[in-house]
Amino acid sequence: MKPLLWCDCETTGLDPQSHNLLEIALVATDENLEVEDKISLVLAYQGFPESNKVRKMHTENGLFAECNLSQFTTEDVDEELTAWVMEDGYVNRPLAGTNPEFDRRFIAQHLPHLAGVFHYRNFDLNSLRFFFGITGQNKTRPRHRALSDLERDIAFVKEMRRLYHP
Repeated sequence: MKPLLWCDCETTGLDPQSHNLLEIALVATDENLEVEDKISLVLAYQGFPESNKVRKMHTENGLFAECNLSQFTTEDVDEELTAWVMEDGYVNRPLAGTNPEFDRRFIAQHLPHLAGVFHYRNFDLNSLRFFFGITGQNKTRPRHRALSDLERDIAFVKEMRRLYHP
């Protein structure tokens, strides 16, 4: 397996044009899925999402509280994450995650500099789960916190690789 750049975005909804980015995490893994480095940033957000589900989820997991304390603007996050990818040599890695296309859409809308550093390919964990018929059978539920969800996803792929590609 080639080195990957894992990404997860937490947002106020599903539409990048009308909803906000709340948190983003990136994890670089090597060809053996070992973590090389990771970064997670919470953006400042003072709003009130329309969706009761999103409001409840991000209140319970503490993300809204962290957003209220954060000083990071989207411009700050774009600059910091782009520099992290460029300086640490993670440019042009395929984007991996539970739903990298969803993350790409939010990144393109809110973090345009970061959008330009990824390879065009995706490693889509939802597709892998669907292919193997194991959707919804993951042992741990997502917390809807970017970094912990990525750590769970990487562990899942390692286990799949161990089982199906010894």
